[in-house]
Amino acid sequence: LPKKCVKKYTGHNKGVQQMLFYPRTGHLLLSASLDGKCKIWDVYTDKLVKRTYSGHTKGVRGIDFSNTGLHFLSSGFDNVINAWDVETGDIMNTIKLGHKCVGYNVKYYPNDNNQFLVACSNNRIYGYDIRSNEMIQEYNYHLKGVNSVLFFDDGRRFVSTSDDKKLLCWEYGIPVP
Repeated sequence: LPKKCVKKYTGHNKGVQQMLFYPRTGHLLLSASLDGKCKIWDVYTDKLVKRTYSGHTKGVRGIDFSNTGLHFLSSGFDNVINAWDVETGDIMNTIKLGHKCVGYNVKYYPNDNNQFLVACSNNRIYGYDIRSNEMIQEYNYHLKGVNSVLFFDDGRRFVSTSDDKKLLCWEYGIPVP
């Protein structure tokens, strides 16, 4: 077990909701905060913020890197999902969820960087195609807010967790658990 703190990363003004290492190499760390910002941190050299991504009007709840690491998604309490270019910091695309729908968790489809799932506060999971901004699938079997989704079996299936105390296993693209 760790005996002491090695590095304390400071820079967000409110609570940090999620963090992820950069795919494959892990040399960068992406954080999402209730201050409405995402930050990329250097892990190995100077351990400082490399870029701040500002584009949400409320706190950011969920983030996910694309498989290549060139892009990431962020979902916030402002009912918006932003697709970001990691290098430039530009928002490439914005998807507006319904008025009473907060995206708690976003997850890129492992076999296609243009599709993703969003687990929502309105008891549903939505599949989107980022190129067209269109919803391509709705999964509606949870009775309370959906907290997370996780792909397995080479992207053929995923599991979802919810406040209804259930884990549901799904086939990707089939809206029945």
